[in-house]
Amino acid sequence: MDPIEYISFTLFGSRTFLQPVNYENGTLRGWEVEARSPLDGLAEWLRGFAVGANFTSLRSSVEVPLLEQVSLASFDLAQTERELQGQPRYLFNLNLTYDNPDRGTAAGIFYTRTGDTLLSGAAVGENGTPNVYELERANLDLSFSQRIAKTKPATTVTVRAKNVLGAQERAAYRTPSGEQAPKFDRQTARTFGIGVSWRF
Repeated sequence: MDPIEYISFTLFGSRTFLQPVNYENGTLRGWEVEARSPLDGLAEWLRGFAVGANFTSLRSSVEVPLLEQVSLASFDLAQTERELQGQPRYLFNLNLTYDNPDRGTAAGIFYTRTGDTLLSGAAVGENGTPNVYELERANLDLSFSQRIAKTKPATTVTVRAKNVLGAQERAAYRTPSGEQAPKFDRQTARTFGIGVSWRF
C-alpha cells in the first residue's frame, strides 16, 4: 500500500507544522480476540446482564524514504522504518450491559484502553523534531435509558456520561533510541447528556 503519513516539524522558533507525505511501502498486522456472555447462568438475579471483552494487538511499519533518512541522520533521528501514523499498539474494551425489554430499561458501562499511538513522524525543521506519540489512555463511558410510557407515543429517557475518568491526554517526543520528552499534558473534558425520544 501507499500510506499517507504525517510528519511534524518546528519552524520560526516554536510553531509546529504537520505535513502529509506519501510513503511507498507500509504494513499493518494484528490479531483480535473477543468474547461476550450473558450472566443469568450464574444466578437468577443476573438475568438481563451480559459482559463482553475485546482485545486487539497491532504491529505496523512504514519504510522511511532514503532521502528523509539522510536528512534526519544529522539529528540522530534516522530510521529505516517506523510505525504507521494513527495506529495504536493495542486496544482493549470491556463492557457490562443490562437489558430488560419488559420494563424498558437498558444500561451499560464501557471501559476502553488505547495503547501508544504515533501522531506524527520525525522531520527536520529547524532543529529536528522526533516522532510524536499520544501515550496510552483509558476511557470510561456510562449510559442508562428508561421507557417512561409504553403506549404510543412511547417515551424513553436516556442519560449518558462520557469520559467519566477525565484521564489526561498526554503526548511525547520519542527518539529512535527510546529517549522521551513531554510534548503536552492536558485535561480532557467530561461530557454529560440527557435525551428524550418518542416513538409513534
